[in-house]
Amino acid sequence: MNIGLFCDFKILNFSILTNIYLIYFILNNYTQRVINYLNLESIEEENWVKNYSSKFNNEKWLSYYVNNSQQGGGTEILIRLPKPSTEDLLNIVINSQCENEVETGCLILLNNEEISKTEFRSRLIQELEKNGDQKRQKTIIDITNLTSTINRREIIGKSLNQINEDENYFKNISERAIKIETANNRGSR
Repeated sequence: MNIGLFCDFKILNFSILTNIYLIYFILNNYTQRVINYLNLESIEEENWVKNYSSKFNNEKWLSYYVNNSQQGGGTEILIRLPKPSTEDLLNIVINSQCENEVETGCLILLNNEEISKTEFRSRLIQELEKNGDQKRQKTIIDITNLTSTINRREIIGKSLNQINEDENYFKNISERAIKIETANNRGSR
């Protein structure tokens, strides 16, 4: 997956950096271009995190890896601080015109769910049910694995009833995602 916010930009310059949306994702050849406009402030080698500041203003930037449990170390992203909230990420995933931004927003949501236990699935499925863009729905459902019934919540210290409630939560979201996929499949025939 080629992740990057700079969808159609051929030339990357400082004016683009200051006018792009809330969130800045980059990989591969874009990384070095953007980093040329930044000063490296610190490195947290243990967490594969780099902190930057802009050479031109007071903006702070953060480079880190999401899905770092994957082979190859995950996906590197670069964002302008402060980090976007879950609400900001959901807005980007649902409304951005940039496919790469949608994909990367999904990856950050997944990463936040895994690391910080930040919930997003219920709100995301609600938004997908209102959104008629079949391609976007498919992309988001595939990347976030909304069709999975796996319980992602901690079970230690919970009663059987609480565990069953969590199981039903994920099962309900999965069923709703499958319903969207089924409708999309019927509509594309």
